[in-house]
Amino acid sequence: MNKPDGLTEVPSDRESIRRFLAPLPANRIFGVGKVTQAILTQAHFMTIGDIQKASVKDLAIFVGMDSARHFKQLADGDDDRPV
Repeated sequence: MNKPDGLTEVPSDRESIRRFLAPLPANRIFGVGKVTQAILTQAHFMTIGDIQKASVKDLAIFVGMDSARHFKQLADGDDDRPV
């Protein structure tokens, strides 16, 4: 983000993180590649906010339950991977 020499400060509280992520394109979620992006776009999940608003069950129709859970978790800002 903000390349080539920018730095992005991400808020630390949960709701601010969700607001920060919401307008970003869905393919900014780790694990959403070209094929999954095409599936999400066809299903009208264009932004991370669209994924935030969807239920896991509704998202799973298009990407399967495991991916739906993963994408929802990351869309909501729940990510314990080290930076």
